[in-house]
Amino acid sequence: MLYQLCPKCNGQGIVSKPPWIAGDVNEWISSGGGNYVCGVCNGAKIIAVPNQEPEEDMLVDEINLEKPPLGLMPRKLHIENRITDILNAMIRYVEVGKNYSIPDEWYDELRSLGKDISIINEKENNDGGGKVS
Repeated sequence: MLYQLCPKCNGQGIVSKPPWIAGDVNEWISSGGGNYVCGVCNGAKIIAVPNQEPEEDMLVDEINLEKPPLGLMPRKLHIENRITDILNAMIRYVEVGKNYSIPDEWYDELRSLGKDISIINEKENNDGGGKVS
């Protein structure tokens, strides 16, 4: 026997709608406290699901269930994250004040990444939003 969270109370065991109110009614007047035992699981929070053999047409090849290994972050997202990291670092340097100057390499990389992201955006617009490697 398998078990799952109750779909009506979402594993809480209680519901706010009294059991004598129809499911399509959204407003009611009640003198009760507002918490009622779930009528599906009777407060147990889980329900039993009988083991059933899947039908022949529902069987799925096990190979299709395997997920591929984790790949790379898309280049555009990587560049956007790097731009954000550089800008945040620059902000931290400015906030500290004192005699810290932002390294020239950061400006150079920011300009380079800005060009890269512009090229990617152009390709996406020209390809109709296709993938860019």
